[in-house]
Amino acid sequence: MNIARRTEELFSAHQRNINGRTDRLFMGLMLFQWLGSIAAAFWISPKTWSGPMSQTHIHVWAAVFLGGAITLLPVLLALKRPGQTPTRHVIAAGQALMSALLIHLMGGRIETHFHVFGSLAFLAFYRDWRVLITASVIVAADHLLRGFYWPQSVYGVLSVSNWRWAEHAAWVVYEDVFLVRSCLQSIQEMRDIAWHRARLEDTNRTIQEEIGRRTAELSSSEKRFRVLVENAADAFFLADAEGRFIDMNRRACELLGYTREELLGMTVMDISPGFSRAILEQLAVTLSFQGQALREGKHRRKDGTTFPTEVSLGLADHDGRQCFIALVRDISERRKMEARMQQSEKLSAVGQLAAGVAHEINNPLGVILGFSQGMSRQVKAGDALRCKTLVQNLLTFARTSQSDRGVISLNETIQQAMALVETQVKLTSVSLQVGLAKGLPMVLGNKNQLQQVVLNLAKNAIDAMPNGGTLSIATELLESKPHSWICLKVADTGTGIPSALLQKIFEPFFTTKPVGQGTGLGLSLISEIVQKHSGTLDVTSRPGATVFTVKLPVRTGREMEECLRALETQKPAMASVVPYHKV
Repeated sequence: MNIARRTEELFSAHQRNINGRTDRLFMGLMLFQWLGSIAAAFWISPKTWSGPMSQTHIHVWAAVFLGGAITLLPVLLALKRPGQTPTRHVIAAGQALMSALLIHLMGGRIETHFHVFGSLAFLAFYRDWRVLITASVIVAADHLLRGFYWPQSVYGVLSVSNWRWAEHAAWVVYEDVFLVRSCLQSIQEMRDIAWHRARLEDTNRTIQEEIGRRTAELSSSEKRFRVLVENAADAFFLADAEGRFIDMNRRACELLGYTREELLGMTVMDISPGFSRAILEQLAVTLSFQGQALREGKHRRKDGTTFPTEVSLGLADHDGRQCFIALVRDISERRKMEARMQQSEKLSAVGQLAAGVAHEINNPLGVILGFSQGMSRQVKAGDALRCKTLVQNLLTFARTSQSDRGVISLNETIQQAMALVETQVKLTSVSLQVGLAKGLPMVLGNKNQLQQVVLNLAKNAIDAMPNGGTLSIATELLESKPHSWICLKVADTGTGIPSALLQKIFEPFFTTKPVGQGTGLGLSLISEIVQKHSGTLDVTSRPGATVFTVKLPVRTGREMEECLRALETQKPAMASVVPYHKV
């Protein structure tokens, strides 16, 4: 038998088995996602696109019919043509399109984009890097087209940079690097395992054929048979119906560490942990029907150590009685190879996690780093008490929960943030003016997040006045129909922002500061916070006058109660805070 051809047959059979199982996995997953998209369109999408009031929305029909159209063909192919190449690529395309639909239904929320990373990780189960390319191309094309014609559907904002799609595509490529490498490594290890199996089958076939032929001619060719057995690469055992050893080759003695004389006084049960007389009897029945059997187990050496083995078993007549013939191979190296293949599959999960974690923690790290640098410049000799207060304020800010919202006073929130702002101002030649309107209505929001808005805007204003100037922070009530707004204005008399840059300042990672002095995440984070508070953020700028205006909606008593009830039902359990210990 040609080992190369048999290797390819075993590899192809294993690959088809994997593809078929993965096709069935995605069939169930896509049906589940379809139902999930309908549920999301009914309960969540109206709140994302039309405010906090839930009602039947056009996205329900989009989820039913568009989601059904995306799901139907992959499911049918998984049923009718499992394991085939077109089925894999259609499923990959359908999974990418379902991610696009869910992102649209959620109003382009950043959390929904992680569905793309999860989809790629599941597609890696095929161990075929080509399906990752299919899905990635569709994801990039979707972000490009929808980002150009309908950015709110994919990014959650009305206007974005024309290159915003490239940023998202880069994260997909980042994960693909890990997944493609994992797929290639898995394929190579599968081929290695198939080659070893083909070689073992070839050896077993050769020996079994030789044993069968030589058993009938034993009286005239015993010497030749003995030479063959003695030079076999595998251990050879001949045992009677009771499991007592009758004969064995040199390799058997080397493998177990016993002499031939010692083994002739032992049984199969002595070298096979867990093997019993009942198993031996059942094995005799099985072999009488099947002729031969291949099983894995463990063998024990003379020194007490055990090792994994693969045993090829058969029956033969010896001196007029039925005996067991066993070829035993040490498969320790194969087990190590299988362990390495399992490790490679774990790498795909590490790729999704690395992409997800990197994308998730960049924003808070940028803010925390900025304030940490500011704090280090403020500390002077003998200034321990002020430093302690500053650290306590930063710890309170760092433990903010996005879902912790309530009825708050914007003026009180700003006044509590003034301690950090005044600390920054004292280190410069900037003067501070604060004008807070009296009698402002309460707002629904997160106090720490709104303080973050004030602190970031104030810090940017101070940085814009290196030669001194005036920082103004003011609030007012703006009456307009159909809604009233509470306005926060942060103004400075600094250098101003060029008009060409005004459309870019809210993009993540965009900054005009030198390397090491800014992450480009502050204004992007502020914009995200204001949007989550159902507010707006505007900016006007010219040399000597830059004004950032934050508008928060004034809600009626009934609206406030409904929002509070909705937030209470969505509020997750508060995670315990792990204290910081200096090392």
